[in-house]
Amino acid sequence: MSVNDPINVASARHRVVTILRITAGCILIASVTLYHHVRETRRVNDDLVAARMAIRARKQQYVQRSLANQIAEAEQRNQQLEQAWEQHRLQVDTFHGMLPERVRVAAGEDARIDFKVALFNARETLQALAQESGVKLTDDLGIAETIATEDDTETRLWELGAVIRLVELLISSGVATIDTIEALPPFVYAEVPDENEHTLAFPVRVSLQCSYAQLYPLLSVLSREECFYAISQCDISRPTTDSNHLRVQLVCSALRFLVGSADTPETEGRSSRRQGGRG
Repeated sequence: MSVNDPINVASARHRVVTILRITAGCILIASVTLYHHVRETRRVNDDLVAARMAIRARKQQYVQRSLANQIAEAEQRNQQLEQAWEQHRLQVDTFHGMLPERVRVAAGEDARIDFKVALFNARETLQALAQESGVKLTDDLGIAETIATEDDTETRLWELGAVIRLVELLISSGVATIDTIEALPPFVYAEVPDENEHTLAFPVRVSLQCSYAQLYPLLSVLSREECFYAISQCDISRPTTDSNHLRVQLVCSALRFLVGSADTPETEGRSSRRQGGRG
């Protein structure tokens, strides 16, 4: 006759407690997971409700307006933007309202002769203006008299116009001396390919001397409307410690806006540099 082994009550109790703890832990984890799931579901639902309300409000807004009214409003807005752009463009168009004989289109057979005459007249006029204002001006305007066969006469006239206008501004600002002038190759300053619109820059390098008091007015005059020059370089030094004059070297670009016209081979061939804004 066999006798059953006595039950180990302590061991059984320990196993039961362990099972209960594991079960409680699983329930707690499941509760936390469910809580976060419910919370995220409510957040998403609130976002959906808000999106539906926004769509309904936007839809109601367009329902109240006819298609004709919407088109009229869009056209009015487009016209306002075009007017704003034209206003800003005119503010930085160096040649706006200034198309004298010396920078007009030279399309005649004597265009090269006309250019030489315009260059000679410019030298005489600027020297007279400089003497009247007490400014010492170099005889060389930095533009070659001869025009190569691949050069465009009209482009050369615009270069001459950029030099003339800049020297006039420098003289009017009261600088002491304009030592050197050099017309640099023109380049495309900015372009809008879709609109076939671009801006040509005609840079000019000048070296001059002026006083401290004349420096700020000198730089300010170059940013005025209808005589705007984009300054890409400005080097200032003091020749001697006992001198009240500064030596200033500037590279200033006159800007000309063209719409509905392709880049000229002259400009593309002489320089491929692009700049996006004022330096």
